[in-house]
Amino acid sequence: MYEIYLLVKQILLPPAVFILSGALLSWTLPKRPVLMRRLLLLLFFTFYLASISAFGKLLVGTLISHAALPPPVASSQCAAIVVLGGGLYPAAPEYGGDTASATTLVRLRYGARLYRDTGRPILVSGGRPRRTELSEADVMKKILETEFSIPVRWIEDRSWNTLEAARNSRAILAGENVRKICLVTHILHMARAAEVFRRAGFDVVAAPTAVGAYERFVARDFVPSTSGLGLTGYVLHEWLGRAWYAVRSLIGA
Repeated sequence: MYEIYLLVKQILLPPAVFILSGALLSWTLPKRPVLMRRLLLLLFFTFYLASISAFGKLLVGTLISHAALPPPVASSQCAAIVVLGGGLYPAAPEYGGDTASATTLVRLRYGARLYRDTGRPILVSGGRPRRTELSEADVMKKILETEFSIPVRWIEDRSWNTLEAARNSRAILAGENVRKICLVTHILHMARAAEVFRRAGFDVVAAPTAVGAYERFVARDFVPSTSGLGLTGYVLHEWLGRAWYAVRSLIGA
């Protein structure tokens, strides 16, 4: 089921959505060449927009407000630090097995810093959505303890998405009477993550990382690039995630 979800999501996000849309137009409108050319031109322009960092930076404003970024976290603000996984590199030969992706490693680094600044215990969260030998949480715990010398008190290793991470983390921390948490994830993921963790019953202190300078524009931001397409795709991914959670909420899932 999860693989079907990933396939559908990949189809709905660039570049697949543009390729499939172009193929569909060419197949369905061969007898209406003028209309087909106009729609293909529109599709080309949309693809150009999605491929430039300037457009992606504009979309970022739908996820974050730079005027309201949270201040540095203080030790009095939370009872525990929750670090969300961001994926694994499976069976990495240079590490002798599964290891953290770049996204996860960035979050771990900031979680380690928060621990040193606040002394609050850490929960790491992440299951095995890619059927890896180890869960994301197992890998995260190992890296924090062996490479950062940071202890991990709890692991949540059954979730396949952010919603499940929130619910499972609540089940673990409720027994420890922990309600107020510092939540560590990427800035572009924070709005969706904080929302579902609050719905799960947590008092969330946002502790975002990778807070890039998305509001500044340079000339190359208007030239198509893989990074521009990636940024647009990430924002659309967050929109899809929030829409899916809204649907699940409506049907009581």
